[in-house]
Amino acid sequence: MTSGTEQKIRKTIADYFEALNASDPQQAASVYSSNGVFMGDNSPTAIGNEITSAYEGVFSAVSLKLAYEVDEVSVHGNTAIARTHSTGNTTTLHNGTNFASPGRELFVLIQEAGAWKVHSFMFNNAGS
Repeated sequence: MTSGTEQKIRKTIADYFEALNASDPQQAASVYSSNGVFMGDNSPTAIGNEITSAYEGVFSAVSLKLAYEVDEVSVHGNTAIARTHSTGNTTTLHNGTNFASPGRELFVLIQEAGAWKVHSFMFNNAGS
């Protein structure tokens, strides 16, 4: 793996977390491949064109302020796996409740049109 490849993958992940912190569903969806898969905790799986509306649903319910660290990046040809963990807070928009939201995230990325895009993403709450 070249360091340039890993930097591009890390940039895709950075763009993803930036979108979460900005509550921007279009930006969040833009890091996915054309047939990407979003598997959110306690949410239905969203595939392809469903991803933007899935994030619209997330951001209509909560506001996220997360920091993250990349734990691992492994590249296998045109596919990569990245594992991260995050810390921060979630605010429930309907009542303003704010709570810690540590998470673990798993990204499967592919090269699409010369860019690293998220093909599959899954996360879960890591507990307090």
